[in-house]
Amino acid sequence: MSEKSEKAEILFRQGYNCCQAVLGAFCQDYGLSFQTAMKLSSSFGGGMGPMRKYAEQ
Repeated sequence: MSEKSEKAEILFRQGYNCCQAVLGAFCQDYGLSFQTAMKLSSSFGGGMGPMRKYAEQ
């Protein structure tokens, strides 16, 4: 497993949503602080709008 994949998995297991975990693993590559990356990606973990709600039904 790559270093980025391992970092994303660790973040996900710590309770971050999937988008936060992935962006958190790559944030330094894009010049973002970890805190900014977490705030920026927080709303995307559940899907766009109510989309996830309907996908699970």
